[in-house]
Amino acid sequence: MTRSVLVDLDAVLSIARLGSFRAAALELGMSTTALSNAVAKLEPYNA
Repeated sequence: MTRSVLVDLDAVLSIARLGSFRAAALELGMSTTALSNAVAKLEPYNA
């Protein structure tokens, strides 16, 4: 796994822990759109 995949996984964990995209985005210092894109980049790994 590359570093970027690990960062994206951290984003997913934040969403799960906090229960919302908005809260996770605020915690991670990114927009909800950027957070959504990070989650979308993980889709190929969900096979």
